[in-house]
Amino acid sequence: MFAGIVINALKGKWGFVALGFLLGWAWLAGAIRLAKPDSFWARRWYGLEKMQRARERFAEAPGSTPWGATAGETDFECKTCGAHVKGYAAAAEHMESQHPERDLVDLHEVMVPSK
Repeated sequence: MFAGIVINALKGKWGFVALGFLLGWAWLAGAIRLAKPDSFWARRWYGLEKMQRARERFAEAPGSTPWGATAGETDFECKTCGAHVKGYAAAAEHMESQHPERDLVDLHEVMVPSK
């Protein structure tokens, strides 16, 4: 039971945490489903493909990306080398090809929205 609460909290699924107190199986359902893309769970455990699926799944939700934009519509600037790319997938690809020493978890620290 405690593991279900922790997993849902790490996935950013606060509704499932609350619902689980009324219906215990809700914690299991929330633990199996995709995490929200800005959650600790997604940043730590998801690769590019799964993160993109999570962004598409939660695209309608306000704040589904750290910058409040849906996947693919934001221009990013790399704070390390100054390169400009369009979209989250391109930003992740830039990180992997140009800065392989950095982990994708650092993506939000290195790639910032362009103005």
